[in-house]
Amino acid sequence: MKFAAIVVYTPDAAIIARARPAHREYLAGLQQQGKLVISGPFSDDRGGLLVYEAETPAQVEKLIADDPFATGESSYPGRFARGM
Repeated sequence: MKFAAIVVYTPDAAIIARARPAHREYLAGLQQQGKLVISGPFSDDRGGLLVYEAETPAQVEKLIADDPFATGESSYPGRFARGM
């Protein structure tokens, strides 16, 4: 089942810049494992959309929690939808 998450970044661009390489590496790994369908930042770079492939909402929450953007001060989940 597909789950979508909209995240909102911190307004501090320096924090985003520091965390982005690890975030992208993490997402590449999820994509290789078949756990990430698509992702990307919004055009204003104030947040982004991620679509995950998982069996349960709890699995998606864990994927989000393990993301370097979520483990630091870079972003936080804004909205989370399931069942796409």
